[in-house]
Amino acid sequence: MQNAINRKWLIVYSVIMVVLAAISPGFHLTLSAGNPDFGMTPITLAAVCLPWPIGVIAGVAKGVGAFCWTGGALIELAAVPGDILTALFTAWLVKRMHRSWAVILGQLSRFIITGGAVAIIIGSLVAFDVISPGLSPIGNLTSSAWQNIVIIWKTLSYPVMAISIGLNMVASLFLVWLFGDIIDLTLYRK
Repeated sequence: MQNAINRKWLIVYSVIMVVLAAISPGFHLTLSAGNPDFGMTPITLAAVCLPWPIGVIAGVAKGVGAFCWTGGALIELAAVPGDILTALFTAWLVKRMHRSWAVILGQLSRFIITGGAVAIIIGSLVAFDVISPGLSPIGNLTSSAWQNIVIIWKTLSYPVMAISIGLNMVASLFLVWLFGDIIDLTLYRK
């Protein structure tokens, strides 16, 4: 049975992860269909090493930070539910397998979870005339929600999501390897 969490260190690590989640999208590539960045790295680190609510809060901070850094409100804010679900999924995975596998599978799940959330939200908004197709960051959208979801998901999956997943997977694995045990030792010591 684990010892009680050291609240002081939990607060310190939580603040660090949330701040990093908000500022790390500033380090991004600018592509026509999105901005791959390092925003998911602190979310993944939080999901793997800290209690699950910290990953959720970091997911919201990343969405707001990405919007501020890139100005891509529609894509970045539509990604927030996907980022939150990815954090929850990664936190669930880390209880069932080694951290490294949880990081890898959590990042790969973004193809479905985050890409799907963006595709569903933007595709539905265009199909139901909430926004005009001209305001969508993805072109060639129709009045069919299903077609829009497929078009957006395909457009985002490669290269934007693939690049983002690759960058964040490597960075997350490195940081979990470097700091994971240190975080555990300080969080769960007597």
